[in-house]
Amino acid sequence: MKLENQVCTLDQSKRLKELGVIQESFLYHIPGVFIPATLSAKQKIIFNQHWSAFTVAELGIMLPKRLKASWKHGDTTGLGGEWQSSCNCSIEYRFDVKKNAFIACYPLVASYSHPKEATARAGLLIELLERKLITAEQVNENLKVA
Repeated sequence: MKLENQVCTLDQSKRLKELGVIQESFLYHIPGVFIPATLSAKQKIIFNQHWSAFTVAELGIMLPKRLKASWKHGDTTGLGGEWQSSCNCSIEYRFDVKKNAFIACYPLVASYSHPKEATARAGLLIELLERKLITAEQVNENLKVA
């Protein structure tokens, strides 16, 4: 399997950096380099523009194993008022043969699919961060503990 198929995309890497995810990974996207590369501390200084190319394994560590979420619903009864749902669900990974895509999801909360597993996992992570269902601090702590 090609290395670039095992890491998140450059756009996803940039977005994760914008969302506050620390830039410490095994591989990095570097401008002008078409495949992810490892970087030493000295090279990180030379290539001041670099983004973590998180692997499937790193993304699995970053995503929480369980997610608590709640959301409000508008009036669906015609009687006025709102109601609230909540769940405490586990992450699921699967491959949809019909769609030829990997799916990373928390049922009823968020889901992302893509032919590349790392892209699916990164997409889910970005969605959770953007919707403020998890924080960059939580993600960073998961990475530090691993």
